[in-house]
Amino acid sequence: MIFAVGMFDRKQSGTIDLHEFQALWKYVTDWQNCFRSFDRDNSGTIDRNELKTALTTFGNRAVSFSLCLSMSLYLSLCLCP
Repeated sequence: MIFAVGMFDRKQSGTIDLHEFQALWKYVTDWQNCFRSFDRDNSGTIDRNELKTALTTFGNRAVSFSLCLSMSLYLSLCLCP
């Protein structure tokens, strides 16, 4: 959350005012809506195929190998103690 405050703290005060908070809230809700648009089965998660569709939509054409590699690395990091 510190990252989000830093992104929207225009005055570099270490805090955000009401207008900065409104911008932060819009940013979060835009990303939620984006996520939901690719969560085709409404599972609350994005599977490999849904993520591939999202990345392709955003212009990443060389998705398959890099997606497979990224997911494998992520899962190995998450599942290993």
